[in-house]
Amino acid sequence: EFTFNLLISVIRKTPYAFESVKKGKWRETEYKYRGRELNGLTLGIIGFGRIGSNLAKYSLAFGMKIVAYDPYVKIKDDKVDQVKKVEDLVNKVDAMAICVHLNEETYKMINNTVFSKMKDGVYFINTSRGDVIDEKALVKNLENGKILAAGLDVISDEFTSLKDEHPLIKYAKKNNNLIITPHIAGLTYDSEEKAQTAAFIAIKNFLINK
Repeated sequence: EFTFNLLISVIRKTPYAFESVKKGKWRETEYKYRGRELNGLTLGIIGFGRIGSNLAKYSLAFGMKIVAYDPYVKIKDDKVDQVKKVEDLVNKVDAMAICVHLNEETYKMINNTVFSKMKDGVYFINTSRGDVIDEKALVKNLENGKILAAGLDVISDEFTSLKDEHPLIKYAKKNNNLIITPHIAGLTYDSEEKAQTAAFIAIKNFLINK
């Protein structure tokens, strides 16, 4: 849900419009906040596990077309176009969402080579881990317009206290095409209750079977 929320916020520029209203502006600045409709846009999803597959469901309901890459999953939904290589996805999509685990294979898998193969003016979303992205390349492609706007819930070195010095946060302070949230995608009362219930059941089953 949060990944989908970021996608809409980036495309419709919702946070910036709200900030404008708080400054006393109304329709006189509307030209800054013109966006796109989701219907008809093509979304590329890299990683089609629990998060990626749910994102596809929400996006399909809004009339988006889905192209997905995941070498470890056989996608059975005939509404999803599964490709065999990341390169087969990047030049087809209007928006891209990264939904993978961080490991040696995915470390900085989204780099300048990948960005350069995208269409101009793509929307980019990352709710996986910051180190999946080459962040310097992301800033470069936000600056040159290859990426029209991005939404992130994660950054590299998240546990450092020097957040103001992080290149993505420094960029976001001066530009209105990058939304960053503090890793809150899973931060709901519902998810915490589910985790507690799962832990309780696991312990209970362990004790019963001991």
